[in-house]
Order: sequence, then structure tokens, then C-alpha cells
Amino acid sequence: MKCLKTYNESQRRQFLASKADSIGCHNVSIICNEAGICRDTLYRGLYELESDYNALFPNGSIRTVGGGRKPILMKTPHLLDIFDEITSTYTAGLPQMELQNHITLTFKVLPMG
Repeated sequence: MKCLKTYNESQRRQFLASKADSIGCHNVSIICNEAGICRDTLYRGLYELESDYNALFPNGSIRTVGGGRKPILMKTPHLLDIFDEITSTYTAGLPQMELQNHITLTFKVLPMG
């Protein structure tokens, strides 16, 4: 089962589900114990094999578009304004040289609230 390391999560589920399907009696328990996976994972793999799950992702992706966490600035756009307000007070350096500015802010003087 060294080949499992080279598969992505969907391929791994489907491979183990096909092995469980070919074994027969007590197939799910055997594969789950040997591979160290949850029964729900194996059942999801069986569902993916029975349905046309791979047709949902024709370009080879394994997750749906738009999944995952949204960027924090998308949720709270005013956060960038607060950051600029705090850092503008404690910025040192020449204004002409933007890349050489630095912040002189410490946790002792950090405005909390």
C-alpha cells in the first residue's frame, strides 16, 4: 500500500473503495483496519465510484471552486484602515524611501481596544 502516498485524497478513497469492493465479505472492516482510515471515508469512496463523481471535476481539481476560508480583509475590510492608522503613528524613516521605512511599535505601547 505504498502507492497510497502518491494519490490525492479523492484517488485514495476511490482506490481503497475498489479494493474493498473486490474483497467481498467483511470488506469494509478489513480495508479500514489495514489502511487506517475511517469507515465514513471508505463509504464516501464507494459513493464516488458508484456515482459519476469524477465528471464534476473535468480539469483535474479535487475540490470545488470557492471552497476554503475567505480572506480576512474580505470579511472585515475596515481592518486595513485600522492597521494603517496604528502604523502611521509609529513609522520612522524617510518618506521618500518607502521600502526603507520601519515601525517603532512595541507591545507595551500597542493600542488595545
